[in-house]
Amino acid sequence: MTFNFNAPYNRENWITFFRQQFLPQDFSHITEKVTCEFKSNCINEDVLYLGESQSLKLKVYEMQHDSENDPRIGLSRDAFKFIEHQKVKNALILFISENSENYRLSLITRELKLEGKKVTKEFTNPKRYSYFMGPDVKKHTIEEFLVKKGRIKDEEDLKSRFSVEIVNKEFYNNIAELFTELVGGVRKIGRQTKEFKQRLKLPDTTNHTLMQEFAVRLIGRIVFCWFLKKKKSENGISLFPKKFYR
Repeated sequence: MTFNFNAPYNRENWITFFRQQFLPQDFSHITEKVTCEFKSNCINEDVLYLGESQSLKLKVYEMQHDSENDPRIGLSRDAFKFIEHQKVKNALILFISENSENYRLSLITRELKLEGKKVTKEFTNPKRYSYFMGPDVKKHTIEEFLVKKGRIKDEEDLKSRFSVEIVNKEFYNNIAELFTELVGGVRKIGRQTKEFKQRLKLPDTTNHTLMQEFAVRLIGRIVFCWFLKKKKSENGISLFPKKFYR
């Protein structure tokens, strides 16, 4: 099965992916509604339970919301409350918007820690353990860590697949490759060494140091514009409208 992470959300495809490719073979599927035991500001009242893996102490859920803007922090906060009420240690949650084809797959974990005589709860940082899916995203990193590495082996492997350090490393490797493409030079990519011819040309100078400094500023500004494009106002309007980058 070839899974298309750019396609709109399809529950049956995800269940098949979990069962046949991603989760351990002890993953058992059942679809049933679970009602939130608290007033949620983001997710809809009924949550769908999709199955569990006992070896990972993991349960899988689908949560619906009606925002177009992917309110990640608010969704995670309500998800924390939900898994606490359900007494779940690890949860994979598919956050689906009723008003967007994009959606999110998040890993949320709950740990109990003893500090002196007091037991405290510790949750994963909602910014760390999440993948954005759908037509508007690039799927290379998603495929690398959710497909090519095979089935999840244990809890440590599960957390490593969603770790921000891995995702950030992939991002910065791509930035470094783009930099070398602009200014020229040799760069090791995986097990291969690639040589790039200089593509950047500036008026009135061939100074390589100036070329490098300009490339750093150029890439930084492109990334900033991309951030503004993705960021939206309270009215759902992009801070960097399409008319500026067509």
